[in-house]
This record gives sequence, structure tokens and C-alpha cells, in this order.
Amino acid sequence: MSVWEILNRPYPVSMKKWPMIIAISIFIGLFLMVFEPFGLQFIEMEYKALFLFGYGVVTFCFMVLNLIIIPKIFPRHFAEKNWTVKRHIIWLVIDVVMIAAGNYLYSVWVGFFSWAGIEGFLIFLGFTIPIGLFPAVITTFIQQNINLKRNLAGSDEINTSISHKKDHTETNSTLDLTAGNQTYSFHYEQIIFIESEGNYVKVHYRDGEEVKREMIRSTMKGVEDLISNEVLFRCHRAFIVNLDYVQKVEGNSQGFTLQLEFSNDQIPVSRSYTKPFKKAMIRFSDRNGLG
Repeated sequence: MSVWEILNRPYPVSMKKWPMIIAISIFIGLFLMVFEPFGLQFIEMEYKALFLFGYGVVTFCFMVLNLIIIPKIFPRHFAEKNWTVKRHIIWLVIDVVMIAAGNYLYSVWVGFFSWAGIEGFLIFLGFTIPIGLFPAVITTFIQQNINLKRNLAGSDEINTSISHKKDHTETNSTLDLTAGNQTYSFHYEQIIFIESEGNYVKVHYRDGEEVKREMIRSTMKGVEDLISNEVLFRCHRAFIVNLDYVQKVEGNSQGFTLQLEFSNDQIPVSRSYTKPFKKAMIRFSDRNGLG
């Protein structure tokens, strides 16, 4: 496999950002306080340790900007469905460059270093890359490989459980969704999947051999609260799937993707749902005598 193919593999957008930001910031501050690298040991000043820990504060501020604020401003760019190893590494580089610039300005402000223009910035970038960028990039490749192996193993186990799938489960139960004065009723075995679209949900369902779609003003949480049959499972913040229509599960470093009968859409299963989905899929298959 080429390097380019590896760089274009899916990569999860970190969900535990705050613990990571706090841990890295404290580490940077304490590391500089204790070891005083890069010539800091030769600087004599009052409250030096406190000012050294300030580098951790600067790191914290820029990480909050880059990992919390900017993704909220540009959510489409940071959507997990578009996130790859390559994008993640590019964003790490941007993050490190901004932190280096911030630490350079901070050093000039507190009097640790004199202003030296772009040359001074490049010096600080040289300080920041070995501490921040190299370990982060290496960790990215390691984490991607770990996630991929785990999810491939999980998808294989699920596919085994559905490999002897029989006819669809039939039930007389219905999912009744009310929007305004209108109520939409769907038999559970009709529903293929439900997806969120802004303030609406789109129900993909079978009407005989024909697949239809119905837009209903509702939220995914509202739909989820009405579900009374384990055949429907929420696998993503934007998707609820019918387990009975799952044909194949594929694993990647972000989680699973599902191939459903009567649909060409690839439905994602996000990381937070992978374990519950795996348990639900295997339990559903066993209970209905599918595996």
C-alpha cells in the first residue's frame, strides 16, 4: 500500500478534545519549568518558573482556538465523513505553527528573547516541531492502525453473525411520527433507515418493492424516543438504521460503515456507537435465528 493511500484513509475527529488540550498544555508548562531547555536555563529573572509555565497557557489558548472554536465555525470542513489522515496531519502542522508563533510573541513579551522577525519565528518553530509535531504525527499513524485493526475485527464478527440471514422479521408494530396536525405511520419492517436533515428527518422506507422517502419535521432525538422495537438502532447522530436490512459491515479507523438492502447509501456508525451497535447486531441476529 502506498503512502498516499494511507494518507487518504479515514481518521476519527477527536471527541475527547478537552482532556487532550489540558493534558498537553500542562505537560508543556511543566516540561519547560523542570528542564528549562533551549537556553532557558541561562535566563535569570524573578518568578521565572511561573513565566515558564506560561508557555503551557499559550499552548492551551491556541489549542482551544484550533480544536474547539475553529471547528465550530467551519463544521463542514471538520465533519468526520471528510476527515482523513492527511487532513489530520495538515491540521497538526497548522496547530504547531500557530503555537510556535504564539510562544515566540510570548517570549518577546516577557523578555526571554528579543524580537528577531521571521528568523526568530523559525527558531521557535524549530523548538516546537520536535516537542509537538513529530510525536503527534507518529501517534496519528499508530492510532489509525490500532483503530483500523479493532474495527476490522469487529466488522468481521458482525458479518459472521448475519451471514446466514433469512427472511425479514415481520411485526404489526408501527412507528408513528407526528408533525403539526399530521401523523405518519410506518411499520417497522418498512423502514430501511432514517437520517437527519436540519430540522427534519428523512424516512427511507419500502412500499412493496418500491423505496420511498418521506421528509418529516422532527428531530432524531424525538424519533429515537418513540422507538419501541429493537429492530431500529441509532448508530450515528444523524442516522437510525433497521438492523434487519444490514447486509454488510465494513470497518475503518472511524468506526463502521453499513451496506443496507434497497439502498446505495453508505451509513456510518460513529466510534461512540461501535460497541453498542456490535452488541445489538449480534443479539438481534441470535434472537431472530439469523446466525
